[in-house]
Amino acid sequence: MFGDEKASTPEESLAHWERIKAEERGTDLGALSGVPGNLPSLRRAEKIQERAAATGFDWDRVEDVIAKLREETDELEQAVAGGGRDEIQHEIGDLFFSLVNVARYLGNDPERALGETTVRFMRRFETMEKLISDDGRQLSELSLKEMDTYWERAKLIA
Repeated sequence: MFGDEKASTPEESLAHWERIKAEERGTDLGALSGVPGNLPSLRRAEKIQERAAATGFDWDRVEDVIAKLREETDELEQAVAGGGRDEIQHEIGDLFFSLVNVARYLGNDPERALGETTVRFMRRFETMEKLISDDGRQLSELSLKEMDTYWERAKLIA
């Protein structure tokens, strides 16, 4: 509860909090003002999206958020096929921003999700290297297809 307002969900509570903070900042400032520019990019994107959502600028359904992610993926593929480096960078940024929005919408922490996936990748890669070594081989001598076979084995273990 903030002031006289009651929230029945964490999302409503966050919306009330953001509205109160916006009122404290004053009417001359926009909803996104005050988001520190020095936050890590994933956290900053999430915070900006939270602020925008608190104004009502948000998706109604998760399917729409995922459709936006697909749209951004398609745009990246188009940029890779015919765009320059700057356009590709732009589309990669849009894809990241949309993915952060999916995580935010579903109540997941994108930083935590990426961190956990990175650790899982490292564990599997190290397992793959050990399997290769146990077979008396070296990673550098394998084809990508052979590496993929070891990767699939490593996924079953780690």
